[in-house]
Amino acid sequence: MPVSAQGALNRLLKIARVGKNSRVLELGCADGEVTLQLARHFGCRVVAADEDAPAGLPEKLHARGLSSRVEFRQIERSDMPFTEGSFDLIVLCRSLLFSLPRAAAVLRPLLAAEGRLVIGHRTRVGRLLDGDTGEELPAPRQLLHLLASEGFEPEGLETFGEKAGISCALLLGRRKEPSEAPSFSRRGR
Repeated sequence: MPVSAQGALNRLLKIARVGKNSRVLELGCADGEVTLQLARHFGCRVVAADEDAPAGLPEKLHARGLSSRVEFRQIERSDMPFTEGSFDLIVLCRSLLFSLPRAAAVLRPLLAAEGRLVIGHRTRVGRLLDGDTGEELPAPRQLLHLLASEGFEPEGLETFGEKAGISCALLLGRRKEPSEAPSFSRRGR
């Protein structure tokens, strides 16, 4: 993960109050770099899940003495084999397994009350189309509104890595409960 992306993720994880007792799911763990960061710097227990087994992750964990804090699970995108309310934090930033609305809908039930979601998404500066889908890339503010419309209270947004008008965004949202009143910032003053 590039240095600026790592800094952005660290800032959001601090806002999310990740700690030793946190139960974290990292989806799309790829080479396990974020998993290692979560286990080493924040001391939390991590379930690292991906469609493909990450090359060398068990060796990296063992070499750093983190094997007891990390469990790897090979999963299919269509099957989330986790119990509802199992995680305090879900991180989906290295590999976009779902669109943002689908990710929020699928992952929200897996979060405990007050649980948080950190999700990465491509965003734009100006008007640009996504090369993969042909749809217009959302602006950062649109991503926050989309997250809010899916039952999350947006708590943070970091953008980085602009190239040719496209940048990456990491969003942090807290799971809202249906009976929860709007936050002060959304009620107006």
